[in-house]
Amino acid sequence: MNLKQPVDLHCHSNISDGKLTPVELTELMSQQGVKLFSLTDHDTTAGCKEAADHAKKLGLQFIPGVEVSSDFNDKSLHILGLDIDLDNEDLQSFLDNNRRLRRDRVEKILSRLEHFNINIREELGEFSDGQSPGRTHFAEALVSKGYAEDKGEAFRRYLLKGGAAYVKCPWPGIQKTIETIHKANGKAVLAHPGRYGYSLPGLRGLFRQFRDAGGDGAEVSSGPQALGVVQRLSQLCSKFGLMVSGGSDFHDPSSKWVKAGEYQQIPKRLTRIWDEMEWLVE
Repeated sequence: MNLKQPVDLHCHSNISDGKLTPVELTELMSQQGVKLFSLTDHDTTAGCKEAADHAKKLGLQFIPGVEVSSDFNDKSLHILGLDIDLDNEDLQSFLDNNRRLRRDRVEKILSRLEHFNINIREELGEFSDGQSPGRTHFAEALVSKGYAEDKGEAFRRYLLKGGAAYVKCPWPGIQKTIETIHKANGKAVLAHPGRYGYSLPGLRGLFRQFRDAGGDGAEVSSGPQALGVVQRLSQLCSKFGLMVSGGSDFHDPSSKWVKAGEYQQIPKRLTRIWDEMEWLVE
């Protein structure tokens, strides 16, 4: 059972694939009793200043963040950059390139769909403002045109590996991503490692290589994740000397399963990423 937490270091606004504006998201965090949060949109920090300004008005602590798309052994993987310098040129250039990769993928997916007489270009524009277009926007557009019953089916039929319109994106490797986050004085945190489908030996390998690449921590609790998974990931953090983090991975207020500021409790014996950053949460 998820619990309301005072810290949420993983959430999204409509700048990427969330539904709320940065201001609306900040309001919701306050209503949920969150004291400290980070906006971590996909490959963009465009909403952080607006969220930070509104958080200050509401008396909330805000950490600027981003969720960076990366490649690990030919598999797409996400890394959170937390407490980053938003004005760092290396980081912003890196994110610009990732967004270019996203736009290139959009055109390739649209082309593949059109090969099957599926034209959703107009609908895609309704779901994405163009800042950081992703496959979730495609899934929503496909559902809206009746090509899938729900987003899950849209991903399976069209967007995941083996799907009719799957396109692999050449994301940068994890070491380059981690180095860039560090150049911006941020902490590099492995996002939702329990969702990548790895066996326990595979997770050990992932954590080891993430640590060896300079990673700082891992998100051991993320949204509706089973307590056993939280415990297993926490043990891996302890084994490999990584700090722990947690967040809801909130996107949509209509979701039944993911609520802002709610996730499984993190074991208190481990070093939390926000302790390292000297953010005070009572």
